[in-house]
Amino acid sequence: MIALVLVLAAAAWMQAPVEVGGPAVEVGSTPGLVLEPRPSGVAIGQPVEWILRVPHAPRERVRLATEPPLIESLEASWAVVAGPDERRGRGDGDEAWTEFVWTLLALEGGERTLPAPAVAFEDGRVVSASVASLRVAGALADGEDAPRALPDFHDIEPRPRLSIRPAIAVPLVAALLALGALGFLVRRRQREGEHQPTAIDRFLQLSSQRAELADDASAIRELVRELTLLVRGTVDARAGVQCAGLSDQEWLAQQGASEGELAQFLTAAEGVKYAGGRPTPFAIAELFESARSLLEDLADEHQEHAA
Repeated sequence: MIALVLVLAAAAWMQAPVEVGGPAVEVGSTPGLVLEPRPSGVAIGQPVEWILRVPHAPRERVRLATEPPLIESLEASWAVVAGPDERRGRGDGDEAWTEFVWTLLALEGGERTLPAPAVAFEDGRVVSASVASLRVAGALADGEDAPRALPDFHDIEPRPRLSIRPAIAVPLVAALLALGALGFLVRRRQREGEHQPTAIDRFLQLSSQRAELADDASAIRELVRELTLLVRGTVDARAGVQCAGLSDQEWLAQQGASEGELAQFLTAAEGVKYAGGRPTPFAIAELFESARSLLEDLADEHQEHAA
């Protein structure tokens, strides 16, 4: 009897499958595993998060198993902002989850979707997710890009010619030329009589605003910015150049004025313009006094050259 049992056990063992190379890998799709956009509808160029939430055991680690990676298989009509980012959390009881997040921009309208990602579990399973669709509103409304019919063309009726006799035309043309020359001379005299504001005039305007804005730190910093532009613009105008796009330090380097009153003024002004605190009235008064001195020196140099 014992021998019979041993023979039956040996036969059953020989018929059992032998597992080679570790556990089997399952590849499939899970209805609860969905890559979905949030929000589900955007306009062209608006960012959207694509979120894949994977539930798993509390201590289990999951990873993306898509080859090639999802962002490398996107169409040219997608722009990648960030991702994939990984977020982990715990639910009620023993449930845990991991979210994989891609932030993208859709560059074309319509119903858009992405390649399906796959997730690998610690037990060897590889599960493919289903993908929801995203509604992307186009830049044009329906029918706006439809071709339109060309308007009908009508024959142009010839206009009757205006006949002027030479005896009338010559004096008329001469009178029009004389009126035009007279108007030009009058406008030139008016422009010469108008007072052209100088850099000192603009400085006086900014100086008068300083007292009104003494309690507003941001307005004072903006006033100092205009003051530095006034001084720099006056120097550029004397040299016949335009360097408004340079920073103060770049402008000083181009002027070759790393030292002296001009460099001291711009360095002190930078401390006011970019300081986080409230500039003191004493510092503002010194800046305006230094700017006045510079502008007066530039005006004197201009008059000497003009003479």
